[in-house]
Parts: sequence; structure tokens; C-alpha cells
Amino acid sequence: MSNLKDYKTKRQRIIFDLEQIDSFFKNILNDQSLKNSSDVIELQIERLAYLDQLRFLRPQNKKDIACRNQIFRTFPDWARKNIPDEMHLLFHGTTLANTERILNSGRITSGKDRWTIHTSGDDAGEISISTKDFLEISMKYHMDLIETYKEYEWFVPAGSLFALKVDKKEYQEAQGQQHTPNIQLRKNPEQLYAIITTQENIDRIKWWLQKNNFPANKVHTFDSFKEKVLEDKIFFDLIKNYQKNRLN
Repeated sequence: MSNLKDYKTKRQRIIFDLEQIDSFFKNILNDQSLKNSSDVIELQIERLAYLDQLRFLRPQNKKDIACRNQIFRTFPDWARKNIPDEMHLLFHGTTLANTERILNSGRITSGKDRWTIHTSGDDAGEISISTKDFLEISMKYHMDLIETYKEYEWFVPAGSLFALKVDKKEYQEAQGQQHTPNIQLRKNPEQLYAIITTQENIDRIKWWLQKNNFPANKVHTFDSFKEKVLEDKIFFDLIKNYQKNRLN
């Protein structure tokens, strides 16, 4: 019962915050000197974030929370030890709502490219990513996986990690920069290696993939992604052994 009460309280608070933003928004639009200012765009972004929360809001689930905490504790270490460098995988963490936006648009771009103003540390033409050695950053701060400074996180489903396949040069450059050029999934669908999320989101993301003509089998739970990587790792090991034997 307290779980449902907490959910209702959180929902009311988000609605109140939205009403406050709408009030500020109207005041700015009524001021001719501010109509085209960055304040308008910033309020639009903030309003969209609250609408996203409201759209996916649901009561907390203790089993889901425990699963998400377990994923955060174990998956980054597994990735460091088991994902071969030869796969050239980079990771982009994002919310569930942005997962849908990425698939609908067919691209992953910087905030500057989407909004004309900076919404993060990304410059125009590039996105922030994590390599397998720094997955904690994307998982903690960008995909609503665990409770951080955002009070709503336990009330919405976890987001997702896009596993992106890039060429050797881009992979090497990303090691130090933690950035890579914007990803055009519609033009280069082979770059979408996988979308990793929790079980709660699988059917939903499958539908978004199918609707946008991406293969539905690209979405994985963290466990099924591990299986996929280990299967592909066998293939990479066979190639390496073949090349080694040829040299000998």
C-alpha cells in the first residue's frame, strides 16, 4: 500500500512541476525579447523530461530494483574481462524515452545537433560514449538504472545501453576521448550491435525496432547480451588462431 502511495505522491509532484514550467513558459513567450532566446529551448527540454517521466511512471518493484542494482555491481566488470577489443564496441547509455527517439529518428546525435544549444559536454557532431572499461559512467548517470540524484528513477523502467560497432580507428580514438562522431543508424544499420536493457522493456523496444525497420533481435537483456558476446568471441578466437597459424 505504501508503494502505491509513494507512486501517487511522485506523480502529483511531477504534475505540479510541469504546471510550474508551463507557467514560466507562458511568461517567456509573452515577452517578445525572449521569444527566440535559449531560455525557451531550455524550458522545452525540461518540460519534455518531465513528460517522459510521467509517461513511463509506475509503482516501484522491489524485484526490479534488486535486479538493477545487481546489474550495476556485476556487468561492468564482466564487460572489461569478456568483450574483445577486436569487436570495436562502444556504448551509449540513455533513458527509455530517448531509446524510442533514437530508433524513430534513426540516429544518435549530440544535444547541440538536436536542440541548437548544448545540453551536455558533447560538441556538435559527436556523442558521449563509454568503452567497455568505463561502463559505470553510462550505467550510473545516463540510463536511469540505479537511483542517483534523480528522485524519480525507481518509479520508471531502466533505460538502455546502445552497443555500437565502429571501425578500428574510431574505437582507438574513443579510448581517450570518450566521444565518437554522431551515429547514423538508418544509413549504417550494421553499427547497431545491440540494445541492452532490463526484462521489463524487452517487448516495448522490440516493437520500436520493428516499427522502424530494425531487426527485433537486436534487443537483449544483460544476460542474453553476455551470451551473444561469448558466441561472437568464439568466432573472433577462430579468426585469430587461423591468422596465427598462417603466419607460422
